[in-house]
Amino acid sequence: MSISFDDRVSARHHLTVNCGCGRRLRAKPDQVGSAITCWDCHASVPVPIPVAPGNWVARLLRMGARQVLEARTFTLMMIGAIVVTLALRIPGRGVIGAAGALALVMTGYGELLRRGSQGDWTARPRGSLSERAWRLFLCLGAGGALALPLFLAQYTQAAPRVTRSGLALASGLILIVPLVMLATYGARGPLGDRMRVVGSMLARHPVAVLASLLLLPLSLIAIEWSLFTMTRYHGSFGYFTLDLFPQPDGLRVFQGIPYLGPFDYRSADDSPLLGLYTGALKQGYTFVGTIPASLALPFSNGFNTEWVFNSPGRYLLLRMLFTVFIVTCMLAGLAIQARWLGLLSTMDSRRPAS
Repeated sequence: MSISFDDRVSARHHLTVNCGCGRRLRAKPDQVGSAITCWDCHASVPVPIPVAPGNWVARLLRMGARQVLEARTFTLMMIGAIVVTLALRIPGRGVIGAAGALALVMTGYGELLRRGSQGDWTARPRGSLSERAWRLFLCLGAGGALALPLFLAQYTQAAPRVTRSGLALASGLILIVPLVMLATYGARGPLGDRMRVVGSMLARHPVAVLASLLLLPLSLIAIEWSLFTMTRYHGSFGYFTLDLFPQPDGLRVFQGIPYLGPFDYRSADDSPLLGLYTGALKQGYTFVGTIPASLALPFSNGFNTEWVFNSPGRYLLLRMLFTVFIVTCMLAGLAIQARWLGLLSTMDSRRPAS
């Protein structure tokens, strides 16, 4: 669905445009985006496209989010999350499988960008061979970027964590990759025209674009808080903290049970466990990173799961369910971001005459 402000302009009888000679000119609504001639100095005067007011932008973003979270789209995101989770369990190739599944997810991201900027019911253009090759390369690269923490964890054989260099790299990718995807999938025409569309969107709606780009990292913070709450409610918070994060100094293990001082962790109060969790967060370790990675990488501390989960299978099932939750929320954030950027790119553009 394309959004144009021709409708807003048409609600007025005319637009007032100032010429360089001082003459105030009147332009018709259908002349928006073109030029008119001054009747005093005969200069060509461009008729600017009105910038959408803030309340229109907010209304557009709310509409785009509701459209993405409809039952059909949300079901597809759930299926995608299950595929990514199962790919992580591929023996010896879980990280590569997850990266491939995420590359497929990014093709859907590009399609949402295209639909938002060109209309939901427009036919998907085939494009040239080079353009299709570029899109394939871009989706593979974006999927690999999403799985980069898993690749680094596999290389170091340790739990994935956020570092300063990793945070700087992620910040750059978060800001650049969506705009490159938009220029690839959203706008039509030569590369210069596509870049101008993206540049115009950045200049005219910087706050809305920044909110769209920051949606994924803010979603990750919300997901981490949700996991913290759910694991505490389920009673598995302490076990996840001790098993998936680096083992703290002074922790003793007897018959596969971790002991905090004279007490095993099950009888200890929340204070030391919360302290361990907070300390791990300061080092860059998160449930969002460690739970999905634990499906593919052997970095757990190897405590006896039968004391809490009755069997290793139940512990694995719980990690898989949490991973489906994490990936579904991430895909929802990406889908809303794609919808927002696609709609914003057409918000102030002229609709072609019918």
